[in-house]
Amino acid sequence: MKRKNNNEAIELSRYISTFTEQYAPEHLTNSPNTLRAYETALTLYIGYLETKCGVTPDKFTKECFDQKHVEDWLVWLVDERNCSIKTRNNRLSSLRAFTKYLASRDVKYLTVDTDARSVIYKKTVKKKVIGLTRDAVKSILEVPDSHTHYGLRDVTLMTILYGTAARIDELLSIKIADLHL
Repeated sequence: MKRKNNNEAIELSRYISTFTEQYAPEHLTNSPNTLRAYETALTLYIGYLETKCGVTPDKFTKECFDQKHVEDWLVWLVDERNCSIKTRNNRLSSLRAFTKYLASRDVKYLTVDTDARSVIYKKTVKKKVIGLTRDAVKSILEVPDSHTHYGLRDVTLMTILYGTAARIDELLSIKIADLHL
């Protein structure tokens, strides 16, 4: 039995490494912040399992990802690490991304993903977004010289960003074929 747990621990460690180093950057996102969030959440989760649950690396199994462990970890994040509810939910999303990957790689980990998905996000108080005034937008759009090639480009980019609420990386990844004018 000990040998089985040791093999499962090695397998899970490899999946974690592959998820953070290859799968997430290639298939989920190019954002360094999101990739860092995945790594941070998994590091915190493993650290929690070691310090609070006594799960040493050689005892790491799929049972470590059951609903009770995940829920207790989230309580620990809020109570002991003083994470906000928004951060707590973000960590849960990162863990769920990993469990979804894990389940897609091996059918024996389907319960891991099911357990993680059964953990409920906490409701957060939504902040009211106060946008720029019309005068502020007008002032910003008047800064580039629209009579030059670069100025026209900058005004166009800013107009699209403002009009669509897109993020800059989303705008920069648009191809001409994506536009329907």
